[in-house]
Amino acid sequence: MTLNQDRAAVTLVEPKIDPSTRKLVVDVTAVSGQAFFTGVQRMVREFCETHQSDVLLVRFDAKFGVFRTIPRLGRLRYRSVEGWRGRLRLRLKKWYWNASREFREQGTKRSWMPKFVRNAARAFYERFLSDTELEKAKALQRRPVWEPAPHQTFFLLDIPVSQAHISALIDLVATRVVRSVVYLHDLFPLSHKQLFDAKHHAGVRARHLRYLDLVTSVDEVVCNSAFTKSQYERFTSLIEDPIVQQVKVVYPPWPQFIERSDDSSEELTDVFGDADVRIVAVGALDRRKNLVVLVAALNELVSRGINARLVLVSGATAQMDPNFRAEMLSLDDDVRERVIVLRQVSDNRLVEVYDAATVVAVPSLAEGFGLPVVEGLRRGKIVVAAHTTALTELAETLPVRLVDPHDAPAWATAIAESSLVTSATPMDAPPAFPRDWSDFRTRLFGDSVEKGS
Repeated sequence: MTLNQDRAAVTLVEPKIDPSTRKLVVDVTAVSGQAFFTGVQRMVREFCETHQSDVLLVRFDAKFGVFRTIPRLGRLRYRSVEGWRGRLRLRLKKWYWNASREFREQGTKRSWMPKFVRNAARAFYERFLSDTELEKAKALQRRPVWEPAPHQTFFLLDIPVSQAHISALIDLVATRVVRSVVYLHDLFPLSHKQLFDAKHHAGVRARHLRYLDLVTSVDEVVCNSAFTKSQYERFTSLIEDPIVQQVKVVYPPWPQFIERSDDSSEELTDVFGDADVRIVAVGALDRRKNLVVLVAALNELVSRGINARLVLVSGATAQMDPNFRAEMLSLDDDVRERVIVLRQVSDNRLVEVYDAATVVAVPSLAEGFGLPVVEGLRRGKIVVAAHTTALTELAETLPVRLVDPHDAPAWATAIAESSLVTSATPMDAPPAFPRDWSDFRTRLFGDSVEKGS
């Protein structure tokens, strides 16, 4: 069977679902409607793919204010770069990013453009230029409404998409018909205001305050780290007469890096060139990820006569830390050319980037967990991370070198010294980490949610 035939088969054949036999119900609203493929959204996808035979998937229908069952998540596909269509798309995408740079990077012209124009430009990019596309599904309104049952456990692994979504979840939890569990990633919009764009922070904060109302009302809260647990408990300590909850920590599962057959994203041949020190960092170009310190560290390395190059896997983010932009503009041309920004890369391509690197750098100012840390270790790389939040916690059990997040010369030294280490090997899951998604599910629910349909 060819790849196209295989896609057609997946598109046309839908599994028949009997909700009465499914004990675990997973909310996939955020993932099913958007083509996310990294971080938390990839976690949701991988969890659902692993347990697709015995988990009921539901989406929130904002138009009618109800949850509907869906048979499966739409597949993410990477558009081809081959042929004249693929080459034309790549050229248009490059033109789009260059033409919109001043607007995307919080420049002075951004406020001049009406919101509807920005939305139209974004929609055009997603429909025609994006490296990924989400498989089209039947209209959500045609799906059956989910009727909660006492034998079911409702599991929210991702952050809700809107205030209406959160309010519907709060109403659902208040009925106490089903057991409710939330996997909490972080609460940084409430605790680290200075790391968010001031123009958009008010809306993000309001949504997270309402999200906190939801989390404090569920039966069980599972945190992705002890740091996140302490962060949550600081907030709940301010609540008068809180409900009795079970709060525990379960780390995300150790990275699997499953080979994907549906992969036609751009090749990454010689992305590091002839560099002796090859640094990779994965994260959006926003202030929280603190990638500006790596740019400054690269400049320091080059000034020391070290042949280094920095590859940033940033995703298709529309925002950029102004300090990052300023640091990039301050570089000499020969140093600036050593910084490569990759946007949408597939899982397979991400593995290629990790494998080609000598050092994985994680300079974030705030992390609830820090997936690039464990991903780098899983690929046998030396990891240098910022001495902040949950990254400090990971360094207590994992071989991670910690550095002051603001000290660029210290980062340069740590990266240069780490690049000389040649004995690193791919690391298997330590006992504190779930081995895979099945182990993750067991640690979350134990025997309370049995498998089987």
